[in-house]
Amino acid sequence: MFFLYALLLFAAAVGPTSAWAATPLEEQPGYIEFTSLGLFDDPEPEANVEIYLKEPLLDLVAAATRSEDEELANMLAGLNLIRVQVYEDLDMSYEHIAARLSALSLPDWEQAVQVREPDEQMQFYVRTKDETIVGLLVLVGSPDEFVCINIVGSLDLAQVGRIGRKFDIAPLDSIDFGAASPKAPPKD
Repeated sequence: MFFLYALLLFAAAVGPTSAWAATPLEEQPGYIEFTSLGLFDDPEPEANVEIYLKEPLLDLVAAATRSEDEELANMLAGLNLIRVQVYEDLDMSYEHIAARLSALSLPDWEQAVQVREPDEQMQFYVRTKDETIVGLLVLVGSPDEFVCINIVGSLDLAQVGRIGRKFDIAPLDSIDFGAASPKAPPKD
């Protein structure tokens, strides 16, 4: 019986700061559901690759990285999610994908970068809250594949390329927004 009381007392003490009490990912301002973008015809294709790096794993990587790269570790500790979905062998032409990307409208997101090349189109969107970047959406379309990336949490755009290199996320690894980006504060 003592164990049960101790467990209840512990739960009451840490409950408000516990991950159980945290805002669900889907309700965080930097999260976006890829299916809501309307990029694919029905039925939506199944992703060939799906990566969900959530807060506990990101915190673990941040702790392991801290001794070699303090700045990257601090940024990783401020993230809640890195989500990547890769669609290959689509039954859509590149022109169709490019047209869908061009027509995309995200009212609460700001388009930061758009790259149009003959066989690839990339779009980068950021979402801010109280002058802090809380989400990044990267969409990359080519004849061979379509990649959707969503990073949720306090984010320093100058560090995005480092995230790509750390987790081997090709569309992010060569990005360098430069050191002029404001530093994001760590999450609460």
